[in-house]
Amino acid sequence: MEIQYITDKKGRKSAVLLPIKTWEKIQKDLKDLEKLKKESRPRLSDKFCGAISKETANKLHEHVNQVRSEWEESIY
Repeated sequence: MEIQYITDKKGRKSAVLLPIKTWEKIQKDLKDLEKLKKESRPRLSDKFCGAISKETANKLHEHVNQVRSEWEESIY
């Protein structure tokens, strides 16, 4: 059995019929992908979360904003 498409009166695909072995392979692949997703490397934000104190982060943020403002003023 090949993959078959069900269409409406206008010819738009509305459903699909496929062999059970194909469906089972799709389901297995989805499970494998979910497993890989869970086992993947941690995001950088997770890796470095808490690496500096909140106070230091706030000071850095303020400094970046100040430098950005000075830069924009000097351009215009």
